Amino acid sequence: MLMAYAALPIASSYNQVFLYIAIPGAALLSFISSKDKSLSKYMVLLSLLFIWIFITSFFSYDINVSFVWLRRVLAVYLLCIAIHQIAKVDNYIPWAYLVWMIMYIGCLIYAQNVMSIEQIDYTNDRVSDSNLNANTLGYYTFFATTILYFWGDLSQRFRRFFRIAFLLTIPLSFYIALITASRQILVIQVPLILFLLFARYIKGRRGIYGGFFTLLLIGFSFVVASYVIKTYESSFLFQRYQMDLGDDIRTRLIRDGIETGLDHFISGVGVGCFGLYNYGHDTFAHNTYIELFATTGLFGPLIYVYMMLRFIFVQFRRYCKLKKTDYLVFMFVGVIYALDNMVYVFHTDPWLMAFFILLTSHAEVAFKKDMSVYENQGERNIAV
Repeated sequence: MLMAYAALPIASSYNQVFLYIAIPGAALLSFISSKDKSLSKYMVLLSLLFIWIFITSFFSYDINVSFVWLRRVLAVYLLCIAIHQIAKVDNYIPWAYLVWMIMYIGCLIYAQNVMSIEQIDYTNDRVSDSNLNANTLGYYTFFATTILYFWGDLSQRFRRFFRIAFLLTIPLSFYIALITASRQILVIQVPLILFLLFARYIKGRRGIYGGFFTLLLIGFSFVVASYVIKTYESSFLFQRYQMDLGDDIRTRLIRDGIETGLDHFISGVGVGCFGLYNYGHDTFAHNTYIELFATTGLFGPLIYVYMMLRFIFVQFRRYCKLKKTDYLVFMFVGVIYALDNMVYVFHTDPWLMAFFILLTSHAEVAFKKDMSVYENQGERNIAV
């Protein structure tokens, strides 16, 4: 059901219908069929957050607007429940990730066929319209890069294919950044890809292999550097990077969001009411933490920040215990996800929020498997 929904063309007339069928249906079916109906700590925290959003809606600046937005919040929660239950089964995790890849491919097809990428002049224009925001391609490029990396470990049959596909996200990221002129893409993708390359090809690889890959990467960088710099400096993306932060609309949104939160410290102005309260029209803070502060008061962002930090630090502790690079990867992807929340609002978007739940579920399943092996080895050592 989720794959069918993800495969729908962007701006399809069936999107709204599938939203009310596929997501609740997937949540119901996955919950009924799951033997383990318990909630992870991250789903418990997300449940608390959404309960608080519901409570604060009764104290909203415009209660009617907030109650309309609660339907979207419910869709987010139901998708998270569906993904949480599906990803409890190890073999289903790669298939769950496939849903996001289908979404990403759909975005690229829409950009190619409807927005005519080949006609975009990257020196003074960007790919964006009312149906596909330029930044959306950035978020899904981050997800796709992470997914291809994970598939390169999860798949046995197609491991080499997925590892080559992961390497192709390097030019893909630069291309998407150029055509969208989205500044956050390079800020997110460059450290993400460098860390994943380090984790797979250098860390834990001693001697000739790690040294050879390092030299190969440096040599490749020197070969393409001049072309990349020349292309970048002639792009609209470069022009946007030259913009003073004080002139960026996000700066004003963040400032107004903080002031709104301070003025409504306990309950905020209600979900969906940030723009209405500050500017008289529908908009949002382009920052999850600030949006939550402005619309739910202090308690909302505290829950969300704790959820992000808990995941990051738990993965680090697991790495220290088991010395497996996988947990450093989970940790770093969690850091990137938390940083990405500073340039957009994730908690009211079903696909952006559910990806975090999939990531946490994947990490929990991996840890249970590793701990089972770790404990069995300990028992064998004691027996010896």
